[in-house]
Amino acid sequence: KYGVTPACYSFHCRTEAIDLFISADVGSTDDIRPHLERTGIAVVEITHISVDDVLQLAGEFETVYFLLTHIPPEMEPGLEKLRLDAAEKFGQRIVFVDDGLSITIEDED
Repeated sequence: KYGVTPACYSFHCRTEAIDLFISADVGSTDDIRPHLERTGIAVVEITHISVDDVLQLAGEFETVYFLLTHIPPEMEPGLEKLRLDAAEKFGQRIVFVDDGLSITIEDED
């Protein structure tokens, strides 16, 4: 009736300084990979893809910061270990988003 679908689409937000990619209900990292070449920050929902697959992407795209969101409840018991392991391997490029997280993006100049 209103022309609205329940589909959830991925999209980019761009400024002169940054390209932010926001994933939606993706089926695999193949849905994300084409967007990462021109992205500085990727907000990735991980309900339908594995953290290991996203960490593999982080290894391939070394200049992209990944903000992981839509974390399934069954991952919560092991989340702190995942955070520590990701931080050890990728530094601050992997963030498991908590409710209320605030991030400031500054120009590199």
